[in-house]
Amino acid sequence: MKRFSMIITLFLATFFIYVNAFADQSGIKNVIVMIADGSGYSTLDATRYWTGEPLIYDRDDWKKYAMATYSYSGPKGADEQDLSRVYNPAKAWDGTPVEGSSGRYPYYFEGYKWHRSTYPDSAATMSQMMTGVLTSNGRLNVGPNGENLVSVPELAKQAGKKVGTISSVFLSDATPAAGGGAHNINRKEYAAVANEMFDAGVLDLIGGTGNPEYNDDGQSVVPSKDTDYKYVGGKETWETLKAGTHPNGWLLIEDKESIIQLAEQGLDEDRRIAMIPQARITLQQNRSSTGNSREAVPGDDPLNTNVPTLVDMTKAALNVVGKGEDGFFLQVEGGAVDKAMHLNQAGRMIEEYIDFHQAVKAVSDYLTHNTDGNNWGNTLVIVTADHDHLLCGPDAHKKPFQPIIDNGAGVMPGYRWYFNSHSNFPVPFFVKGAGADRFDQLPKQMDYYESNGEQFGRGLYFHQIDMARVLKDIYQNEISDNEQNKEHRLP
Repeated sequence: MKRFSMIITLFLATFFIYVNAFADQSGIKNVIVMIADGSGYSTLDATRYWTGEPLIYDRDDWKKYAMATYSYSGPKGADEQDLSRVYNPAKAWDGTPVEGSSGRYPYYFEGYKWHRSTYPDSAATMSQMMTGVLTSNGRLNVGPNGENLVSVPELAKQAGKKVGTISSVFLSDATPAAGGGAHNINRKEYAAVANEMFDAGVLDLIGGTGNPEYNDDGQSVVPSKDTDYKYVGGKETWETLKAGTHPNGWLLIEDKESIIQLAEQGLDEDRRIAMIPQARITLQQNRSSTGNSREAVPGDDPLNTNVPTLVDMTKAALNVVGKGEDGFFLQVEGGAVDKAMHLNQAGRMIEEYIDFHQAVKAVSDYLTHNTDGNNWGNTLVIVTADHDHLLCGPDAHKKPFQPIIDNGAGVMPGYRWYFNSHSNFPVPFFVKGAGADRFDQLPKQMDYYESNGEQFGRGLYFHQIDMARVLKDIYQNEISDNEQNKEHRLP
């Protein structure tokens, strides 16, 4: 009998060693992707200069790269990229003077002109970060030939993770939608996009504005037309969310106090959560201004008091998805940075980036304190942007690509806008935590150009599709490991 017990013990020990050989060895339980929409190097510098402080990812324990953002452009049905739109330092930093303008913005230099004709949009760029496939502007996780693409959040769900996406702008906007696994050939089909997010079974948590019963000053309004409901899936979807009768069991949380309570205490039950604060387009950026919002400095206009911060929403999201035993994937977007930059609102751009940066710090604190067993040893954190804008120094119309000027803390930096839309520049990329060294292995190119004795460039860069391939590899390996573990279970 003793010998039989020893044989059984030896068999079980051997079996578990064998099964463990198929277990995920990456150590990556969680992935957090944080996107400051539209935020290039000038945005970060402006924030540093205004606050007089470094950013948390300026520290040595964060890896730092640049990431190219160009999207697909080519003949319909063709697989060949239009090479004129691919990032090229010689074109991007070209300081050759040129005549002409686009709208009220003179070209000044060939480089500025090139950026204005080749820039990507948030739909393509976030989709590229989520699928690993170059795609056309305006498409959400849909390829250039119209095919739906498998996204990182979908793979995360297949791997058994809790999945969430949140933003400081409306929930069905391009970045939170693509970051939540939605698919649409037209990013502006907001109602359809929102309904896929609620219905597809990928998301456990959705957070963003779009509330049809409030305006962007936090004032209660009565929706008067069907389009007032478009950001949340239409009138019928909104009414089921309000009544608590949505067929997929979503629990709607609107008021600031309840969102903060979720951030501080969590929930006693496992529910799908829809955080839709009391604002229509943005939490703060789109509020009214007492003067010219383009000239306002941070804090000039009182903040809305009825909405949470992105920090509150991030903490609440972590309190939902972070409870999962098998880990989570969370996308956090500071979407209103981009909204401010489109309107050339430098002060509100800084306000929004500060809020985003505070959200990153909240994530860092969460992991440093090993909250719910989630820590830097089992969590990968990426902080980046989806694209850049054309924000340069005050004399960059005479001196090409002049950096913005540091005028001291609490004083607006010297700057000038050279467009009201995006550029094709690489964006800052920061990564820390479990698996961060995987980005060291990516093939990279050098962003460097020299002209008239001036040196330009952001150093080593990879493309957004490379980021996606790292993330997809993590989840595909885990899915494969899970399947093999099932095959080798005892009957």
